[in-house]
Amino acid sequence: MTALDWSVLVGYFVLMVLIGIWSRTKIKTVVDYFTTGGRIPWWLSGISHHMSGQGWG
Repeated sequence: MTALDWSVLVGYFVLMVLIGIWSRTKIKTVVDYFTTGGRIPWWLSGISHHMSGQGWG
């Protein structure tokens, strides 16, 4: 791998850690994690539920 490849990989991991740290300040309970604190529209929740069940049967 070249230096550019390594820098992209390291940058990606740093971004993921920063998103995790930021998310920790927003998510207080397991309900917040699964329901986004009640802020997700019903139709988007339905699409997400439907698509997450694809490929299991």
